[in-house]
Amino acid sequence: MTPSEKFENNRTTADGYAARLDTAADKVVTAAKHTASEAGEKLDALAHDAMGLGENGLEALSKLVGRNPMAALGIAAGVGLLAGMMCRRDNR
Repeated sequence: MTPSEKFENNRTTADGYAARLDTAADKVVTAAKHTASEAGEKLDALAHDAMGLGENGLEALSKLVGRNPMAALGIAAGVGLLAGMMCRRDNR
């Protein structure tokens, strides 16, 4: 086999590998896009659910405070006092 025939044979082989690699890369890109799309949809659903839970929690808290305003005020004052005591930098 002459050097030019070897070269042409190697080139044909390389072209075949390149074509298979291109096909495989297209499949990987398509699968990655599909997976990313599914993940985005799931994240949207989770965010929607979290927002609903947060809104329900705030509504329940608002009703609770409306029914017991003095207790809520006392709890808030107690939490504020504890937070203030924990944040003191004074080492007594």
